[in-house]
Amino acid sequence: MNFLRFLVGSLLLLCAVQAAPPPPRVLFLGDSHCLGAFGKTIDSSLREAGCAVTTSVTGGATPYYWLAEFPSISCDIGHWERTATVNQRLEYIALVPKLETLLQRTRAEVVVVETGTNLYSVLTSKRRTPEENVAEVKMLADHMGQVVTASGARLYWITPPSAHPERFSDDLQTQMRTLMKQVAGRWGRVFDSYAVTSFPDPYPETDGIHYGAEEAGAWGQAVVKDLVPFVLDGKPRNTTPAAKPGGVRGLFSGIFGRKKSPDSGQEPLELKKALPVKPQAAAQPQVRRPAGAGEDTAVEVEVVLTKKSALQHVNEAPYRSALGLYEYDVVRVLRGRYPFKTMRIAQLILMNGKLTSINDRQPGTRMTLEVELLSKYPSLEPLYLVDDLDQDTALRIYVPKL
Repeated sequence: MNFLRFLVGSLLLLCAVQAAPPPPRVLFLGDSHCLGAFGKTIDSSLREAGCAVTTSVTGGATPYYWLAEFPSISCDIGHWERTATVNQRLEYIALVPKLETLLQRTRAEVVVVETGTNLYSVLTSKRRTPEENVAEVKMLADHMGQVVTASGARLYWITPPSAHPERFSDDLQTQMRTLMKQVAGRWGRVFDSYAVTSFPDPYPETDGIHYGAEEAGAWGQAVVKDLVPFVLDGKPRNTTPAAKPGGVRGLFSGIFGRKKSPDSGQEPLELKKALPVKPQAAAQPQVRRPAGAGEDTAVEVEVVLTKKSALQHVNEAPYRSALGLYEYDVVRVLRGRYPFKTMRIAQLILMNGKLTSINDRQPGTRMTLEVELLSKYPSLEPLYLVDDLDQDTALRIYVPKL
């Protein structure tokens, strides 16, 4: 009799175990905000709630990085990958994983995306008209939503937090906030980070963007209160926390040059040279700039500097390296075809937190340069571009040949 009871009990227990639903599968993507306390709060809270989480966050990331329609690129701003068996932080990653690949690999049921700060440069770009800039941001958010929902997953989109108004104007932040809620909201739930964050510390003494550990953690906790119910039962609460974290207490770390920062919410991990990501074929992006008038992708020219973009303070750039856009009069074309009288060249004016000698170059300086289109170097395009020049969408941007 005792054996029979034991057998029945064991069978009931086995049935209960087998009947238990599998943990929700979550894919978490983000930019540099997620490399510290904010990202750790999201990641650990989802795991504590019983979710099977794959975290893949990359410094400087935008949909340009994640969507397979754009070329795969490398990143040396920092990358964090965490799964059930892997937990590693990298200074450099050869190929940022694509969303489509991650969806196939993880079979995610919910995709959490935090992005937007690095899209301010798209909204303010002088390579397109303001209307085209807005259309570009809408397209990027729209395509992310399409890819996620086409896989059968639900989308949870986290807007960027508030930045210092002197770093990004209130009007610009309002525009980004509206676009994120409007477009991403078509495909899933949007958490309005602007409503629960503030950045009161001075700028440019800080970079005006990245939060310290305490404030980043508070932002993360505000998100978690809404995110976890959404993931677990698909019925998110329609409330927005009223409390705002305090100001920034220090600069964000883990990017170009590895600044030390109070954002120490990171467990010590083995640092590896690169994440082994299998290369994948990517469709070429649609051409969204004027095709030009027959200029070659690579030319050699003799030029005279006429105008230069100025970096007022090293913290004006969100990371420790930045390009500056310079304008030159073309004296003569030595090789290749270039039909315009002026040329715009993006040059490295900030490297590892220090201004380069290019900043000392004065108008009237004459030189011979071998240059190629910036678009030939996908790894350079995400770099912050200081651009004080008048808008001219007819001129494509070149860089010195690498």
